[in-house]
Amino acid sequence: MYYLTENAFHPMMFGIVVTFACGSLWFILRKRLLLIIALIALFCTIAVVVTEQAIVTDSEQLVIEVNRIANAISDNDMAEVLSCINPANSQIVSEVKGQMPRIDFKSVSVFGLTPPQVNSDTEPPTAKVSFTSRISADGSSSRFGVSGTGVVRVNLDYIKTPAGQWQINSYNYDRVRPNDFMGGG
Repeated sequence: MYYLTENAFHPMMFGIVVTFACGSLWFILRKRLLLIIALIALFCTIAVVVTEQAIVTDSEQLVIEVNRIANAISDNDMAEVLSCINPANSQIVSEVKGQMPRIDFKSVSVFGLTPPQVNSDTEPPTAKVSFTSRISADGSSSRFGVSGTGVVRVNLDYIKTPAGQWQINSYNYDRVRPNDFMGGG
């Protein structure tokens, strides 16, 4: 549906090949038509790339949001983490406010991100995002058992606000390796 605005690689490569081929032929044959075709192909290729870069789709915005919250957690920035969460979900907000001050996150990296599943048919729009995360942290309280490094599979459910921002509405996570420090969510 959003192929061109998600990834313009193939149209860009096609445009480069056509531009190069027509330009080379024009250079050899000196036919004005080949130069015109090369310039039109170059202009269209530039237009496609500029358009792709200018349009941020919901899927691209969700990937940005996932990286934003990972960076906020890694920086131990509770205010930024809370801004990524739907404030109407008081359970998640209270979990973050209760647990985040007790854990010193050293690093959070995101990998294995599956393409976001956006449902624009609901009101408000919703989305599901899944990824694997490697977390390194030190817990200030042994009762949390959070110390060391762990790999978790995270599933986030997002909801789009009227202002157009995607916020986390629910989540769950599971340990990837049994000996990691984190339990299921």
